[in-house]
Amino acid sequence: MFRTQNFLTKTKKNLNFNKVRVCFDVGSFYTRITVNNRLIFNQPTCLLISQDQQAVLSFGDQALSVFGKEPNQTQVIFPIKQGVVYDQEQFDLYLTAVIKQLKKQVDWSWLARTEAIYSVPQSATELDKKIITQSLTNIGFSKITLIPKVEALISGLTQLKTQPLPESQIIALDIGDQTTELVVGVEGFSNYSRTINQGSKKITLAIQSCLKLQHDLLISYQQATKIKHNLQYDFAGGLSAEDDKVYQVAANSRINIRGISTQDNMVSTKTIKSQDLIKSIEKELEKFVHHLKRALSLVKSEQLIAGLNNGMVLTGGGCQLFGLDDYLAQQLQTNVQRSAQPYLDLVTGMGLVSR
Repeated sequence: MFRTQNFLTKTKKNLNFNKVRVCFDVGSFYTRITVNNRLIFNQPTCLLISQDQQAVLSFGDQALSVFGKEPNQTQVIFPIKQGVVYDQEQFDLYLTAVIKQLKKQVDWSWLARTEAIYSVPQSATELDKKIITQSLTNIGFSKITLIPKVEALISGLTQLKTQPLPESQIIALDIGDQTTELVVGVEGFSNYSRTINQGSKKITLAIQSCLKLQHDLLISYQQATKIKHNLQYDFAGGLSAEDDKVYQVAANSRINIRGISTQDNMVSTKTIKSQDLIKSIEKELEKFVHHLKRALSLVKSEQLIAGLNNGMVLTGGGCQLFGLDDYLAQQLQTNVQRSAQPYLDLVTGMGLVSR
């Protein structure tokens, strides 16, 4: 937080004299905004609005904190679905609220003279692009550049990498909340890409469903997301005798979960076996791998072989699931590594492509 505020203070003094690029990575669940490659906004893509007045009451983290338990006559809205704008009016309200807050931190008198860079998924239509351009124009940007997400992704992974990436073909998997982008490319250039309508949201919903149906317990989406990220389990299996002991301990561990009992609608804390949640997650992972293999089957043989030989790189917010890299490595029979900074690969790549 201190570094961000320090950067914002310096930015406020110097932005009027430098070329400024504002990169927007607006996903179905999270939005990340950078100014000259420095992250200044990283919050959920949602807003709380008043149903009678259509006024924005809060957005981002604050709005998400009341999702599923909104006060009367209010509603939490997610203006992005499947990676594209679902409702332009709601999207405008969201962007306006975000920029209004950022204006309090940075001198945005330069807004009309700077460049807005926005990544668009492969599934975006010309109408989707027109809506995005109009919305950015409405909040004050005069120069707007739309960049294909797949190109920015490959460029970002080249810049921010866990290990030195091979100079030849690589396969990148950007796992989002609702969709996953499969990209096959080399040195910043995409040779093949496909949007898979599977994301980490289904795993979160599987945890909610498991607790409701098997344990009569209702929990919020945020709770289920935290459980998903903290569930300690190796999905790969097939470990050595020594590691298998750790595997069994993790699988047999128990979690205390506080929620609402479906039997009496009262607050209840239940102790749940991790194994119950893991089984529900594994079913969704099997579906995910099925769709992923279908997408990979459409890649040219030479590119696919070269990519699998070099390995797969995981990025995006949905790649946090513990053991996912090992699971995919086993299922695809290839090396799988997780990006060092999965949240920043895309926005970093946007800045590189736009140069």
